[in-house]
Amino acid sequence: MEDYIVIAVIAAAILLMAFLTRYIEKESLVDNGDYVIIRGTLMSRLFDINFKRVLKTDIIKIQIAGNTVSLFNKSDNAYDIFLYGETVNELINISDRLFPNAKTIEFKC
Repeated sequence: MEDYIVIAVIAAAILLMAFLTRYIEKESLVDNGDYVIIRGTLMSRLFDINFKRVLKTDIIKIQIAGNTVSLFNKSDNAYDIFLYGETVNELINISDRLFPNAKTIEFKC
């Protein structure tokens, strides 16, 4: 009987991980007309909570450091987006399209 419980827990963990990895990088940056919705954390991407809404013209610098992409506005405040390695390049392509006037800086970690 205990073996079935262990198998059920392992199966549930595998299904949960499959669900999370499918939606983990869903819409980190959402184009909303003149504004962009920034979802910087996993919880904000999964449950649509704790997101930031900023003007596209306010973003002047994009900084990449490892698995974190930071968007800086005119007053030098940063909006951090935490990612996994394979999706950083995808987000950079999206951010270059959304913020054409922003300069991109990359730090090698």
